Amino acid sequence: MDAKKMSELLEGYEQKAYAEGFGQDWLTDVGENLKIYMIDCQNNGVQPSFEGLMKWITDLHVKAMA
Repeated sequence: MDAKKMSELLEGYEQKAYAEGFGQDWLTDVGENLKIYMIDCQNNGVQPSFEGLMKWITDLHVKAMA
C-alpha cells in the first residue's frame, strides 16, 4: 500500500467518525492505539511496521463502525 492510499484510507476513517459524531474520540483512540500496537509488537516479539499499524487502525475502524 502506498502513501497516497494510506492517507486516503486514514482520511476516510476520520471523516466517517466525524459524520457519526465521534471524530475527536476517534483521533484520540488512534493515538492511544499507536502505543498499544507498539506494546503488542514488543510482547509478541514482532517488529512493528507501518503496514501492521495500518491493519491495526483498520481493525479499530471496523470495530468503531459496528
